[in-house]
Amino acid sequence: MARTEEEQKGISLLGNQHVAYPSDYSADILETFINKHPDNDYFVKFNCPEFTSLCPITGQPDFATIYISYVPDVRMVESKSLKLYLFSFRNHGDFHEDCVNTIMKDLIFHVGEKDALLHQLERLGFMTTCTMAALCISLHMQHGTEEYVRESRHLKMVAESCAKRIHDQYISFEYREKRILLLINYTPEDLEQYLDSLFKTASAHKLLPLISIGVGDIVKGPENQDSNFMHAYAACKLASRKKERILYYREMGIYKLLIDNENTEVLTAFYTDSVGKLKEYDEKNNTEYETFMKMYVACDGHQGEVSEKCFIHRNTVNNYVKKAEEIMGIDLSSWEGKARLYVALCVEDIL
Repeated sequence: MARTEEEQKGISLLGNQHVAYPSDYSADILETFINKHPDNDYFVKFNCPEFTSLCPITGQPDFATIYISYVPDVRMVESKSLKLYLFSFRNHGDFHEDCVNTIMKDLIFHVGEKDALLHQLERLGFMTTCTMAALCISLHMQHGTEEYVRESRHLKMVAESCAKRIHDQYISFEYREKRILLLINYTPEDLEQYLDSLFKTASAHKLLPLISIGVGDIVKGPENQDSNFMHAYAACKLASRKKERILYYREMGIYKLLIDNENTEVLTAFYTDSVGKLKEYDEKNNTEYETFMKMYVACDGHQGEVSEKCFIHRNTVNNYVKKAEEIMGIDLSSWEGKARLYVALCVEDIL
């Protein structure tokens, strides 16, 4: 029996004569279709004899043959999209050991196929009615070094051992050099207990000075965890930038609006037209007006407090502020000017 339009839904590359080949690694190009025979266990095999990626050390192409063999469940991978996906590694710098693990994860947990993912989670014992708390942990170390690899494994062991003490079920994985944990059926009290245990254990293992933690929310249902996990990831990135040990997404204030703004060009232009001018002036003249204005904002514009913390006379504070206003073209005596400076400094934290 021929496939219906509904059964072909989601397939856009097959038969398309104007497909653009990806210039770098992209899992988004993968497409899937419904497996009409889920009751039959059968193998789907795909061989790629000309797989290439770039050596991250030398930049030279590495050649390999990739053998893919799987038993389909709810959905199957469309072969043209799979070819384009494997082609996308052509300019991607990574060792083959990393590439094959990335391919495996993408094929099992392809982003966008929520129904298939939920089915897989249920088979693994995760109820779709459960709640999950999202955490993201980063290491303040140079990525790719032997020390980073060693401490990353150490962090994984510590984070997961603390989770096991509270509940048996959790999901742990690495995403963009950060450790992600989804803690199953945690109450707010459980979450605080976990964080307390994590801090104590990390301190005992001398990891505490090396980490920053972003905490999302406690959200019901695995299908709602994509935004929850990204909130934790955003909080972790900001905590790392601000050198804070822990940051809750719910406490991020104006940063929530800025992070959810997908138009980074607007944010960059806003920053460049204000604080960016200070940064450029400092680089050309070996001054520190940007650092001074950060202190000014941290003190809510109280010149006496700025004077004490910077060990300078109040008249000098006033002169610095006037010069900064002149450079940025902002009137800090108005609410609009103060808001513009504050928002621009926040934008700098996330760019």
